[in-house]
Amino acid sequence: MLDVGSAFLAGPKKGVDYGKLAAEMPKIRAELEYVDHSLFDATPLIFATLIDQKPDSKNHASHLIITKAERAKLIDDLTGDFGSKLHQKDQNFTVSGASVLKAYFLKDYKCSDDPWE
Repeated sequence: MLDVGSAFLAGPKKGVDYGKLAAEMPKIRAELEYVDHSLFDATPLIFATLIDQKPDSKNHASHLIITKAERAKLIDDLTGDFGSKLHQKDQNFTVSGASVLKAYFLKDYKCSDDPWE
């Protein structure tokens, strides 16, 4: 995508097939959309990698493998990077994935530095 954009911005050059370059753009955009959609679909699985599989006293996996400070930093990063987009209707897959991830971090999971029950 960068190469195609650079070719157009550089101005007309002999031997460059601008029609072919322009035809590549929809394909590249479709591939990017597929990647974004795949990451969105994988978001719950990505979060699940942070759940400690050691059960608590009620036999639930209720702890994360990260500390309170690490969770707070991740929440702050998501909020800082996406801001008000996290609350918009009709989000794209990237923002939707961030919204889902933040919602998981805000659930009632204990962190690795919380006492075990």
